[in-house]
This record gives sequence, structure tokens and C-alpha cells, in this order.
Amino acid sequence: MPPLQGVGVYVMATKKSLYHHLNIWIVLCCKPMVQSCQTTSMCAMTEDQLQYQVVTYLDVSLPNNCVYHHSPNEGKRHINYINRLKKLGTKYGWPDLEICVPKEHTTSGNAQTFYIELKTKRGSMNANQKLRRDELLNAGQHWALCRSVDDVEAFLKPLIKLRVVDE
Repeated sequence: MPPLQGVGVYVMATKKSLYHHLNIWIVLCCKPMVQSCQTTSMCAMTEDQLQYQVVTYLDVSLPNNCVYHHSPNEGKRHINYINRLKKLGTKYGWPDLEICVPKEHTTSGNAQTFYIELKTKRGSMNANQKLRRDELLNAGQHWALCRSVDDVEAFLKPLIKLRVVDE
């Protein structure tokens, strides 16, 4: 497996201790930011940093043939582009990640899709995100608000047969 890369830090993920190395990498990845902080309130992780950590976790934890996706529909855009995206089917407030899992890798035995909204410790959902949450839950989908990699693991572990790493 190639080394994981992040902010000048490389960690070789070995079969024996992949999750341990992932945790070390996540801590080391944020170290340059933490060292420059004056107070703990300034050291808060951004949503982009959290998403990068979660995606790295998914890369090592999801079984083969699972697919995850992020739709980049956040940010400021010109009104003409916003209108074009709406006409093409963009749903503002769509969850940060959707994970498609084939039936052989779910605990239910059915192919399923899981939706994760990521927020920092202090982050809150806007009205569009709450609307999409309600729509997905009413459609019988699995949806979770997660604020850490541990939250993501706690959400997915009972639903997906995640990769097991020998200690």
C-alpha cells in the first residue's frame, strides 16, 4: 500500500497496524496548524480538514466495491452558475458524503446508500441541510450528522462490514 500523505507528513500504513497509523497520521496532519495557534479556540479543525480525515478513513476502512462521493455544491458562485446548477438537478444542502455499498458488504444483506453530513464541533446545519436530512430520512435512507472520524465509524460499523485490520 502506498504511504498516506498530508501536510509534509508521510506514514506507511502496514497491514498489522493500519488503523493505529491512520490515527497517528490524523494527529500529525493537523500538527502544523496547532503549533501556530495562540488559543485553543483558534485551533478548531475546519470542516475541510475533518472531511479530509474522514475520506482517508473511508479509503482504508470500506470494503472493495464500495463507492463514496462528495458533491461540491458549497461556496460562493455567480448567480448565473447557481441557476444553471439548479436546472441540472443540484440540491443545495445535500450531505457531504454519500456511500454506496453492495449487498455483500452490508449487515442487512441489501445494497444500501449511506449519507453523512460533516460538521465541526461548533458547526450547525443550515435550513437546506435540515430539509435534505428530513427528505432522506423520510425516504428510508440512512443519514447521520458526524463531527469526527469516530462518529463516522460509530455510524457505519453496525451497517457495513468494514475492513478488519489485525492488531
